[in-house]
Amino acid sequence: MSSRRSPQNSPLSKQKDIMLADDDGEDEESISEKQNGSVKKSEKQLYRMDRKGPSIVVFSVMALVYVSTTRFLEQNSGEHIVSQQNGLRTSTSHSFESQQCTIWLAASSLKGHPGMGVFTTRDISAGSKVIPKGDGIAIPLYGVHRQNAKEPNDKEKRQMMNVWHEYIWSINKPDHISYEEFDGLSSFFPGYASLTNHHCTLQSLKQRYLPPFYDDSIVNRFEDPGTGAFSYDAGRGNYVTRDVKAGEELFLNYGYCEHGSAPEWGEHAFMPDDFIQAADVIFQLVWKSLRVEDNKMVYDPPKALPVSNDKNDLVAQLLPTNAEDLEAMRAAGDSIDDLLWYLAQYKGLNYHDPKWIQSNGICLENFVPGKSTIHQAGNGARAQFHIREGEIIVPVPLLQIMDKNALTIYEENGNEWSEIGKQLLLNYCWGHSESPVLLCPQTNAVLVNHCSKRTKECGPKGPNAEIRWASAWHKSTKSWLKMTLDEMAKETTGGVAFDIVALRDIKPDEEIFIDYGEDWERAWHAHVNSWEPDEASLHLKDSWISAKEANDNRSVTLKKFVANDLRGGSPEHEHLFTGCHYWADEQDNHDFYNRKDKNWKNLEDKQIIETYADDGNRYSKNFDKHYQFHRDHSFWPCEILKEEKRNTYTVRILQNPFEEDQPWEKNEVPRLLVNFSVEGIRFFVKPYHSDQHIKNTFRHPIGIPDDMFPEKWKSV
Repeated sequence: MSSRRSPQNSPLSKQKDIMLADDDGEDEESISEKQNGSVKKSEKQLYRMDRKGPSIVVFSVMALVYVSTTRFLEQNSGEHIVSQQNGLRTSTSHSFESQQCTIWLAASSLKGHPGMGVFTTRDISAGSKVIPKGDGIAIPLYGVHRQNAKEPNDKEKRQMMNVWHEYIWSINKPDHISYEEFDGLSSFFPGYASLTNHHCTLQSLKQRYLPPFYDDSIVNRFEDPGTGAFSYDAGRGNYVTRDVKAGEELFLNYGYCEHGSAPEWGEHAFMPDDFIQAADVIFQLVWKSLRVEDNKMVYDPPKALPVSNDKNDLVAQLLPTNAEDLEAMRAAGDSIDDLLWYLAQYKGLNYHDPKWIQSNGICLENFVPGKSTIHQAGNGARAQFHIREGEIIVPVPLLQIMDKNALTIYEENGNEWSEIGKQLLLNYCWGHSESPVLLCPQTNAVLVNHCSKRTKECGPKGPNAEIRWASAWHKSTKSWLKMTLDEMAKETTGGVAFDIVALRDIKPDEEIFIDYGEDWERAWHAHVNSWEPDEASLHLKDSWISAKEANDNRSVTLKKFVANDLRGGSPEHEHLFTGCHYWADEQDNHDFYNRKDKNWKNLEDKQIIETYADDGNRYSKNFDKHYQFHRDHSFWPCEILKEEKRNTYTVRILQNPFEEDQPWEKNEVPRLLVNFSVEGIRFFVKPYHSDQHIKNTFRHPIGIPDDMFPEKWKSV
């Protein structure tokens, strides 16, 4: 793909708002407070802050009375209800060496939700990883949100987004992805987290970016035809934010915590305010059932309770239906939060026993990412456990793209549009040469590489797995296979799935392969035979350094980027740029940043520092460990002006292209920071300069075998 013109600062649409976890499993509140001045609420805070308006008064009174009454009554009521219900808020540690699957896809526990959910069959303690390694990769998508009726594939992209809009991340992307493009770059994270359902109150997952974060050193762009043919982004790792008990469904918080703020499905989902309103009613029932007898408080449960038959009334569904039900709620704990938790956990969910999950679910952690044994293939799927012949290795729910032209990338030049490439996503989707349809996996099936008996890349036996249409676990696949293309085009959710099934026994750490088909194989061999290195960067061959290598050796590499002059002029690098961890705050509005001074470069060094510099230690010290959960656009382009002492620099912050222009940018005066630690500096690939943007990168879908593909889906 060719390089683009100037940045286009179009706003990025919000898709999901999922907090990243820090190294201790806590949220990033303290760092956010420093970065933004105003803290972005964590999900727990958001849930509590939702208590606004009249309900806050009720809850203030309720808290005072409820705590005292429940503590008194609990002395006479036996065990805490949570203990009676399998202790879902307690946990023990777990070793990943158990060689037994513990993360499963099964029917969701959410009441009224007919879909699937992700479950654990082991206890996981707060702050622990869900699986030992990352779940998969992240796949960048360029300009899919851009809507321009004149773009040749605008209609196809709009149709794609009708299905995909809830699965693509336009925010909460790492900066090494955001800087690949300025024109509305999004990211797709296939993996078990993409199957995880939403819950504001019971959220148990947060995510971190995984080292090596971005590895562009796997292939050599001057020698390897596989350059740019796979994602270099390591994706995300998932951690639990609280103790999770075996049998629980794992939940993310998408940021939709009020009715009316969520997509259509949110109107049928329990929100925090539903639990609050139900708790208010329950409190009134308990309070009215208390009387004083012989100077003692006696609980006399009511004989009848208000019961609603309105199945659409979410609050009514949470209320007790009999005296025993009310008693269980009363005994649920000694605080309002305990009651709210009980309502969310036991009234809003259908509890699944771990044995039921193991019998009715499909394992989601049979393999993890690991370096592929195939050269130029990047990561592969390495078995985590022993897998028997005939077993489902991984379920593969699929998202459809009705016309593969939706993945063509166009560039506008005046009134003309020219094709400049294909989306990388194309390489991870299944298709057929006689059909426009693409089917793209939601799980880490994207890690499974190609091998065939024809070429035997993986050995004389050929692939050890194959795709099949999903078995009984995916209820809609059978009916979708009978649809016409016109009928499929009306659907706004995915409706088909594959199983990847073992063709023979697979040992732990063995790489899993499937046959991508003869069409794919021919396309790859033709690409290899015709491939030549990118001419535009050939002159850099002798001095080339990847972003990963530069970051791994920052102290050494930075020496080549130092200007040795406070007035700027850092050596320009054709492929990389330096980014400094920074956030705008009141310091950016000092008077001297709000005044134009065209002669500032004529000042003495001491005067420049005294006028325009602040201490950079607070932005940079110890930030290395925090890159894994940094916020969007945390790194601003910067110049390295002087090395002060070992691993400490004077830097000039440049305008972040994704943020509002700062006063110093508007007035063309420098924003300087002294005492800036190397820990707050990273190397990034320049926009439109990544391997994925090179012309002549390999793009071709994986083939669905002829004997599997429905005739009704063929149209070419």
